[in-house]
Parts: sequence; structure tokens; C-alpha cells
Amino acid sequence: MTEYKSLPTAVCCRFIKSLLGHVQRVYEVSWSSDSRLLCSSSADSTIKVWDVATRKLLYDLPGHSDEVLTHVFHLWLIVLVEASELSI
Repeated sequence: MTEYKSLPTAVCCRFIKSLLGHVQRVYEVSWSSDSRLLCSSSADSTIKVWDVATRKLLYDLPGHSDEVLTHVFHLWLIVLVEASELSI
């Protein structure tokens, strides 16, 4: 059995900004490998890609047949793989 260690408790953190765009719950948020982009997948059947520096929406990727539960960034390209209950 794998033993998981808990992450250390943050000493200090602060709210910076909400990124508005999804109209239903967000399942996952992840950073690109260079930390310039943030990606979110949602129950609203979309994936959104945000510019971290400007905090603006760069890409809105609709058209998924169901809630988007997860996504993965490719290491060097803006290529996303998504999964929903229908595609798992």
C-alpha cells in the first residue's frame, strides 16, 4: 500500500483574484510547465486556458459532450487531453 505524506500547511497565503468564466463547478485547475498558463476544466463542458500574467482568458474550448472532469497539459505545446465520464 502506498503511503501518502500530507503537504505542509501554508504559513501565509492571500487571495489574489478570481478568474471568471465557468458557469458551473470547476473540477480541476493546473499550471503549464512554464507557469505562464492556467487551465481549468468544468461541469459546464468547457476547458478554459488563462494567461497568468494578465489574468485574461486566452482560449475557451467548448463542445465537449459531457462535464470535463480532468485535463493534462503537454510539456511544451498547448495541447490538452480531456476526460469525461463518457470518455473514460
